[in-house]
Amino acid sequence: MKSLFLLLSLFSISGCYQKDDLENRVSKIQSMYLEYKKDFPEVRDIQAKELKKSYVFIDIRTDRERALSTIPGSISKEDFEANIEDYIDQDLVTFCTVGYRSGIYAQELMEEGHRVQNLVGGVLMWAHDGRKFIDSKGHPTKTVHVYGKNWDLLPEGFESEY
Repeated sequence: MKSLFLLLSLFSISGCYQKDDLENRVSKIQSMYLEYKKDFPEVRDIQAKELKKSYVFIDIRTDRERALSTIPGSISKEDFEANIEDYIDQDLVTFCTVGYRSGIYAQELMEEGHRVQNLVGGVLMWAHDGRKFIDSKGHPTKTVHVYGKNWDLLPEGFESEY
């Protein structure tokens, strides 16, 4: 009986650690974003859970990052700029790993007159919100480029690469 109690206690404790770890990851992502936000304070934010209509998603990350995974339907910064006239009256959402690079770019787009918002927490929060990713061939993937070790904050079930 003692060993059963001990075993159940260990399962209970490990479940708490997993939940605490998940909350710590989300908290760290939010803290990082708030620190970065100081560099683009005028840019409007949007969270993945707030997305209720269609937007043009612009992935600011490098070719290598995007080749591993991206948000379905998103376009690269290069594709956007090559066809910018197609997006004049569109609602834009920029994103990157956590939101710094995309926030800087959103600031530039805003100054040019575009309707743009920055995705809070980038692909990291997208993953934490349970959203899907696709690879360069359009196939679903759970592998996400996280830029570097400090940004390795994906939820369980995802594989990070940097």
